[in-house]
Amino acid sequence: WHATLTSKDEEWLEQAVKRLLKPGHEGLSKPTGSFELSEEDFIYISQTAKDNNEKIPPHKWVFGGLARNKDGGFNDHELAQILLDATDNQACAYGARGIPAVMKAVEVMGIKTARKWGVCSLNEFRKFVGLKQYESFEEWNPTGDIAKVARDLYQHIDNLELYVGLMCEESKKPGDGAGLCPGYTISRAILADAVCLTRGDRFLTTDLTPFNLTSWGFQDCARDTKNGSMGGMFSKLLFRALPEYYPPGSVYAHFPFVVPPEMEHWLTQMNLHQRYTFNRPPKGPVTPVIPIVSAAGVRSVLQNPTVFKTMHLGSAQHLVDGSFFCFDNDPRHINARNMVGNALNHTGAMDNYAKYYREHTRRLIKLRSFRSGPNRYAVNIVRDVINVIPIHWICEEIAGIPLKSEEAPRGIYTEQEVYEMVTTIYSFVFINNDNSEDWPLREHSTKYAKILVEYIQNRLQASGDHPI
Repeated sequence: WHATLTSKDEEWLEQAVKRLLKPGHEGLSKPTGSFELSEEDFIYISQTAKDNNEKIPPHKWVFGGLARNKDGGFNDHELAQILLDATDNQACAYGARGIPAVMKAVEVMGIKTARKWGVCSLNEFRKFVGLKQYESFEEWNPTGDIAKVARDLYQHIDNLELYVGLMCEESKKPGDGAGLCPGYTISRAILADAVCLTRGDRFLTTDLTPFNLTSWGFQDCARDTKNGSMGGMFSKLLFRALPEYYPPGSVYAHFPFVVPPEMEHWLTQMNLHQRYTFNRPPKGPVTPVIPIVSAAGVRSVLQNPTVFKTMHLGSAQHLVDGSFFCFDNDPRHINARNMVGNALNHTGAMDNYAKYYREHTRRLIKLRSFRSGPNRYAVNIVRDVINVIPIHWICEEIAGIPLKSEEAPRGIYTEQEVYEMVTTIYSFVFINNDNSEDWPLREHSTKYAKILVEYIQNRLQASGDHPI
């Protein structure tokens, strides 16, 4: 992977190496990109780094100029900036003469170790994995003078070493989903290695069961192709570990291994760009949450809606594609709020609601009870009664949705289907606290809200002379 290092990675590595060199070393004065590390220097700095780390307990190790907090952890803001910078920095492609000079010692030592171990040649490896063997250096890499230099060194293509052959093989042409452009042989090796690692990992095979992980844990680590990351799992880690720096819908979280401008291009091609945000999250530290712990504080917050705005307004506005007068502070919506309040809380309304719930509770208990023994009946009181009574009230009194039931088999939706719609919308608006779950909640809530709004509009239009 050395050839794929970004320019920022190369610069960082050079600075890290120079800090460990002996004072007065000639490499300290060389500019970035021209510093070649010798084998002796590599051994020296590796031993120095090892000795330095052994003097410090592991829980006090630091990196990248970061300092630990009092609790031993690192600052979230500083960690987030490193990760966001990594997403912004574009990687280089595979190819001959593309490995940074600072990695030269590592490459030379790799070649020498392969010779010491008696590693097979490139063509022998290709034969082993079922690929066609190269017949000439030009077939292996026709770019520039690469084939000529390799011929001068190895004489015949069958003599080409595996390490050199892999690193200098002709790169693939850039295409959809192929930015690193490795050679064909190394890409085949990487994929084969990934498959073997997965199949040989007990945590991804024999131990990956609901019995070991619980049903919730098993479902939580299952791949979901509709999670906004097209099945990617790394976004879940970013959303949960650093939620203040990775807002819902950000391409920095959903596709952290692709630079945002390129990701925007492909999402636009797929007509999905409107579902994502492409701007880098703010660089400033997140303001800490201040808890309100007194009755006077709570009263002050509730009495100042222009200063302390509701957190739910954005989600609600998304569902109705515009203003949501129940939550906003727009003076133009005062009459609308009063109209809805008067319609729901008119004189005698509470008595009517109590009567409705009392009668429907009795009816549902009787309807959903089943014999569980001699002279004994049982009912799932939560699922079949408590949860669905409000659904009946919403459908019959507010939305005008004809429910499908034993008594009305020609209805549109069952009470459990409407319950799923309403609870999903409620969860999205009021208890959407996990950024990793925002995407499926948002997608499903948007679909369900559209269904409910259409029924409510039709109900209102049918009951009045003016269109909605």
